[in-house]
Amino acid sequence: MIRTLRTSTIRLSIVGVGLLLWAGCSGHRPTAPTPTLAVVCPANVSARAGVDAIDASVTYSSPTATGGKAPLSTTCSPNSGSSFPVGSTPVSCTTTDAAGDRAECAFAVSIDPAPVPQLTYTKYLGFGDSETEGKVRHAPLELMANSYTIKLQTMLQTRYSTQSIVVADDGYGGQQAVDPATLARFDAALARETPQVVFILDGANDLLARQTAAIGPAITAIAVLGQHATDHGVQVFLATLPPMNPDLQGSSNANAVPPFNTQLANLAALRNYTLVDINGAFHGDLGLIGSDGLHPTDAGYQVIAQAFYDKIVSLYETAPTTKLAFRR
Repeated sequence: MIRTLRTSTIRLSIVGVGLLLWAGCSGHRPTAPTPTLAVVCPANVSARAGVDAIDASVTYSSPTATGGKAPLSTTCSPNSGSSFPVGSTPVSCTTTDAAGDRAECAFAVSIDPAPVPQLTYTKYLGFGDSETEGKVRHAPLELMANSYTIKLQTMLQTRYSTQSIVVADDGYGGQQAVDPATLARFDAALARETPQVVFILDGANDLLARQTAAIGPAITAIAVLGQHATDHGVQVFLATLPPMNPDLQGSSNANAVPPFNTQLANLAALRNYTLVDINGAFHGDLGLIGSDGLHPTDAGYQVIAQAFYDKIVSLYETAPTTKLAFRR
């Protein structure tokens, strides 16, 4: 009996000590410490800008955050999916946990310059009268600095910088399309310049001499020029005439331009030539025609160059072979 009492007393003492120890704590079971907050950024990302672009949209992987007190929130700047300029751009990311602790990391997004496009054909010849010479008024025979061919070559060479672009010029002021010397000059230019593509902008002098009566013969003469070009394996562009100012050239001359251009378009369709609608590019703006009512101003010649440029780019530009895939 005494033993039993003593044993019970010992047990009660142990329980009491345990209760005291439990009471001395916070009232909760001990927990493991919170792991340190950390964040790891993705590897550097590389991409290439598209043709004509100076930036590229890049989507990158989200950073990986560990530790800290949930919930975690991660933000990056610039955001994934943003447009990044050519060059290297740092991206910084920050993770914040519920306790207000922060962890940071960084990586870089590099954008390579756009690939340089290529042209299927690089040798061109502008053929015609004074509007091919680039005159803004009646002047002695010479190639003017504002010729559309000069402007066009500069535009093409700037875009296709890895190729050598040639835009030769054979404009002869005052000569009509029906003049036998025009065909001889055309054949000589083909032999001399060996173009791959020829631009024919001709017929204005024919209309000045005989108005609408000149349309049929002039179109026939231009058809012969086109045939000689195709016989040499040369691609043919036929250009409509720009408008004439009826207040300065007379209504008869100006009124002959639309029916001439209609028949020229019919010829281009019949022969499968490329039509360049210069007249349409002027949008009826006679302010682009000079003081003689016939020759374009310098700005007018820029419009002509742009019309040829747009057609060349749409037909002869080849897609760059460089892929736009990301490289990690």
